Amino acid sequence: MSKAFILLGLVSLLEACAASVGSPDGERGIRIVQFQDVHNCHFISDIHGLSPFYGIFAAPALKSARKAAIERAAELGATHVVWDRPNTTYGSTSISGNAYKCK
Repeated sequence: MSKAFILLGLVSLLEACAASVGSPDGERGIRIVQFQDVHNCHFISDIHGLSPFYGIFAAPALKSARKAAIERAAELGATHVVWDRPNTTYGSTSISGNAYKCK
């Protein structure tokens, strides 16, 4: 395996971790938080994102799945999201979470 391929994989992995807890997620301004941070908020809905890519493409696939779920949360009027664990099994990459509206 070439060094460039390994470096590309590491960069992709770091990119997938870029949406840290407590930070706004992109242009939608939705905050990614822990469950304990939404105890005074109104639960709106479960949200889900899916990408058909996996394996060596799991990092960008997870980013795409998160973006799809965030878009759905924004459509529902959410201000905060609590993520569940991502699923990067054979066949696809997916993420689920809960959308909340906080004051």
